[in-house]
Amino acid sequence: MKKTIAVMIFLLLFGCSHVPLGSMLKLSAFDENSFLSLNPHELRSRIQIDKPVEIDISKTALSLNLETSNGWLVFDYPLKVLSIKNIHQDDNNWFISAMEFTEYEFALSDEAVHNF
Repeated sequence: MKKTIAVMIFLLLFGCSHVPLGSMLKLSAFDENSFLSLNPHELRSRIQIDKPVEIDISKTALSLNLETSNGWLVFDYPLKVLSIKNIHQDDNNWFISAMEFTEYEFALSDEAVHNF
């Protein structure tokens, strides 16, 4: 328990600032039963990329790597786009200038849901 709390504090202080604390807490208790109870129709992924960088949507996939006693198993699930938003954030902050980025929201493709 103490190790988990230490890892959570480290991630909070030094990790990616875009991962919500609630998500980190939920994922800290993620186990095999949690994985087996996932509904593939409800899985979503949202990423934000600074402009002018763009992604190749046709090559976007959710990848799962599992270490087993027989070695690694790798599963790739193709994604479909639910939405693309161009966002301009003007914070009027002394330290941070205006930011522009693209937000992509994905879901598993029909093929990926079937394979999941």
